[in-house]
Amino acid sequence: MHRNSIIIFLALLAAATAQNYAQYRYDDDSLLYTIQEEILVTGSRLGTGRQAPSLFESLSRETIEAVPGTSVADALRAGSGVQIRSYGPAGSLELPSLRGLGAEYTLILLNGVKLNNAQIGTVDLGRLSLQNVASIEIAHGGYSSLYGTNALGGVVNIRTGQPKQPASFSAGGGSFGWQHYNGTMQTTAGKWRLTVSGYYESAQNDFEFQVPTTRQQRIDTRRHADYTQGGASVQARVTGMDNAVTVFVSASQTESGTPGAYVSRDQGIARQWDDLLLVGANYIQAISRSTLLHVQPSAQYSYRRYKDEAYSIGGQHLDSKYDNYQFATTIMLEHHVSEQTEVLLGTEYERSFLHSAALEGTPERNAAAGFISGTISSNLIGAELKLYPTVRYDYITDSPGGETVSAASPSLGLHVQLIDDLLAVRGRMGYGFMNPTFNQRYWLEGGNPDVQAEHSRSLEGGLLLDIAGNAAALEITTFHHNITDKIAWRPSNAIYWSPVNIQHVISNGLETVLQGTLPFHGLQYKVQHQYISSRQQNEDFPGDAKKGKQLIYVPLHSGSASLLAHPIPEATVAFTGRYIGERYTTGDNEEYLDGYFTMDAAASYSLHIGWAELRLKAEVFNAFDASYVFIRNYPMPGRSYRFTLTTNIL
Repeated sequence: MHRNSIIIFLALLAAATAQNYAQYRYDDDSLLYTIQEEILVTGSRLGTGRQAPSLFESLSRETIEAVPGTSVADALRAGSGVQIRSYGPAGSLELPSLRGLGAEYTLILLNGVKLNNAQIGTVDLGRLSLQNVASIEIAHGGYSSLYGTNALGGVVNIRTGQPKQPASFSAGGGSFGWQHYNGTMQTTAGKWRLTVSGYYESAQNDFEFQVPTTRQQRIDTRRHADYTQGGASVQARVTGMDNAVTVFVSASQTESGTPGAYVSRDQGIARQWDDLLLVGANYIQAISRSTLLHVQPSAQYSYRRYKDEAYSIGGQHLDSKYDNYQFATTIMLEHHVSEQTEVLLGTEYERSFLHSAALEGTPERNAAAGFISGTISSNLIGAELKLYPTVRYDYITDSPGGETVSAASPSLGLHVQLIDDLLAVRGRMGYGFMNPTFNQRYWLEGGNPDVQAEHSRSLEGGLLLDIAGNAAALEITTFHHNITDKIAWRPSNAIYWSPVNIQHVISNGLETVLQGTLPFHGLQYKVQHQYISSRQQNEDFPGDAKKGKQLIYVPLHSGSASLLAHPIPEATVAFTGRYIGERYTTGDNEEYLDGYFTMDAAASYSLHIGWAELRLKAEVFNAFDASYVFIRNYPMPGRSYRFTLTTNIL
């Protein structure tokens, strides 16, 4: 089936290319590439806007600056259909979920560079600062045909950009001992631009919460959930007439208390340290009037240490350390065959290895891939049709065991504009895979070197309706994800569990988004709802009660509503309300957590004084002081406040 699909997609690309070469004129100025200063080159392969074949959203700089929060996790809460699984207050673990799938199925990119590492496959979005973030792209659905592993649920691409001012400095404080400082400076000299920035943030996070018991509601105080994090980045860019080079370096350090699940007044005292160093470059060269070359090398080093003096193994306190190294290079050739046809041809190589006493040997992974993607535009009985055929092949080898994964991932998307500026339909189908992590294969106490890749088939269709220009835009998407050979951890002895390819999961859902801009103080609104049925299809053992049941922590219903407005030109207000429905906490669906509603709000006011702009921002989180948890026994704080003063040098 995969082989036939690949042949069909390649034939489709070849036919479209041959057909359009006869129409192509090398003196057609509409196909001329010009490298401009404002273009952000990130190596993103995602479709854009409402012509994408699946639900796609881009959070603008205005939205990111207006909504409450300082981390990428905070900003994504304003996105459509994105759930953030929080394990506590700010500074705690915050993992994304798209379409009811786990965090390991969401690929996180920074300027096109993959952040998911080979050890665990997930990214803690609470560790990623919003400083200098220009936009965040969110693409829903399986994207293995473009990015390979980790993209079965969707892709999030964080794009940094040049600041709006030559210099900016901020200082803030708030509830639970929260404090935040950051600064950014940039300078230009001819074709060069240099940006330097840094930040520091910390909080004690000792907050009161209600402890549910069988007899009564009592109050306790969360302890040992403090955190301190800081970071710095440098970005240099030089732009020529037909090329551009961007080099960026980002470093961050975090120390946090990880008290774990609340089961008694004697809360955990474990601590965790996370360091990240990322060096990357984007080179773009116009090699002809219709062809662009992209080269993107990157190198990452991440360090994690987890220490728990309350837990001992063999008479020694638990103290695990992990050093992850990841080197990657992506080369892409983007060619405009004509105004109707574009082709993207690319290759990737990635090498990852890990040093840790907790894993067998020194796990190493070498991954090579090639992909070809096309955009073919045509008119079909008066309707504008866009086809998006894509196919990718990955070959991955691991050591010390020599395990290999060979996967072909084709997909085909379409977008049909039935009525100009009013009605369109779209759809997408594809195959994907998820490669096992180092922990799953090589963990000393329970790793399974024989565990294999997971496989997925996905199908989706959508309707887009634009009403009264930008006043109302409705998107309705239905989707189906079928994941086989899903890895699950099962008891292997009296103490430890091991991963096995045992589960079969089907996730069906409906995403609805209504948004628009009204001619009233620039009012922007968005209302979205998700229905997700994500269920286990198999029995892990005879009589398994989990068969046919909803996966844990995947709500059937969830949604949000947000408003952003400018009551006066100098002021901005933003409100975001979120509803998370019931979540089952056991595989047999016998126990569950109640649904909850929370509201966050922010207001800012700007004042110009000579050469400076002063901006005061006030934020309130959980405005209605709801008592809730997303994950059982991981309490969340009640109402809290933050105030930040920013000075922009004009």
